[in-house]
Amino acid sequence: MRIVAVVVAFGLFACGGGSGSAGSSSSSLGSSLSSGPASFSSAVSSSSAVSSSSAMSSIAWSEQYLIDAPGASEVTDLLVAPDNQLYVAGYIKGVVGQTNIEPAGNSVGVAYKLNADTVMGANNSFYQLDTSASDVIEALAYNSEDERLYFAGRTNGTVAGQVNFGQFDVVFGALENNTNPARLLQLGSATPQHPVAMSFTRYDDLAIVGYDDIYVPSNYVEAWRDPFLMLLKPSGDSYARFWEINYATSADDDVLDLAVAPGNSDQIVVVGNLYNTALRGSFVASYDSDASVLWRQPLNFQGLDQLVAVVIKADGNILVGGTAMAANLPFALIKRDFVVFELDAQTGERLRTEFYGTEFDDQLSAMALDADGNLYLAGELTKEKTDRDALDQEALLIKVNPHWGEVMRKRWHSPAGLISVRALAVNQQQRAFLGGYIGDADNSLRQGVVVTADTDL
Repeated sequence: MRIVAVVVAFGLFACGGGSGSAGSSSSSLGSSLSSGPASFSSAVSSSSAVSSSSAMSSIAWSEQYLIDAPGASEVTDLLVAPDNQLYVAGYIKGVVGQTNIEPAGNSVGVAYKLNADTVMGANNSFYQLDTSASDVIEALAYNSEDERLYFAGRTNGTVAGQVNFGQFDVVFGALENNTNPARLLQLGSATPQHPVAMSFTRYDDLAIVGYDDIYVPSNYVEAWRDPFLMLLKPSGDSYARFWEINYATSADDDVLDLAVAPGNSDQIVVVGNLYNTALRGSFVASYDSDASVLWRQPLNFQGLDQLVAVVIKADGNILVGGTAMAANLPFALIKRDFVVFELDAQTGERLRTEFYGTEFDDQLSAMALDADGNLYLAGELTKEKTDRDALDQEALLIKVNPHWGEVMRKRWHSPAGLISVRALAVNQQQRAFLGGYIGDADNSLRQGVVVTADTDL
């Protein structure tokens, strides 16, 4: 059975290039620090020099690790596996600031095992997705059925044994070794596809969510950014697409994260945002394993709000995170803050709404839960620089206890550039890992980075 559905207006979802991953305990990382390219040689300071201001905690950032490879690089996802190992996904050797779909050039998708003595370089990655064109690893997931780590990425080249469908295609496989990843599969369409998150269901099926990037074949826009959700099922030595939901509107829409309900449920929950349509706004949608919509819940106060992340609590309730304009808060009207909604898993009914933020402009990128039910919110804080007419962008991490109280707030500033957070993971020792990149205001330089903080108070 294979179902292909085209949803023109109402039934979608969403999730995040940077969804949080909460896994089992991870071994403590040491204090070594990779040096990084000359363009960002001072991008990560020593722990004593890194800004770690917090009104609620004096815990410092523990370690910072830079990708040390040529060209532009990013960290796109983080995952703590049951073997206590932290995995890092992203790309190296890219070109940014020149095309509407990035990275350009002959970028290489990479996955690293990050340990205390790891230097995330060009030649020591755990796995490389490397065709003759641009490649990125976007998301990681652990399959408890076969106890292997899987990746989802994209390429506008052709992976060995596969075919290219015309633009950036989705690439999926199991990370076993550098030369022969298992269950490799390349999927695509006439437009460039961009997976952002993935998760396994109880039947060893795999849900992948993302969107088709804006397609500009020459001097006109042929297709806007349109979301997709696909379910893959095991098929022989690989997987096969069982069904896919996608839809095309006349606007630019996205999906940024998904979560799969634990236990015996088939529920797949996705979050997304619709722009410039009659249905403009953010929403959450729940699907079952045959692509049926269980419920759909709009969750926006105004058009500029955005949902980016979803996690599922131990009691089954759903937490959805995003960014809300501060017009809804007792703060200034020219700023944004983190917002978290709790929803009933069966109906999607909104049970609770909480806001967290600073006096500056805050934008959520990722969320994660730890084994004790603490919630972690990671994103960026943007403020005006005091010395010149420019903006300064820092990483912001907030820890919230199960009773919704904020117990820790950390900021991280790099003197070398603007911080963009793409991913968050937390282990059972309550050590938080933030991944992303350090960039410049002109979007011409990027360097992937992972920072860590012990948050167990």
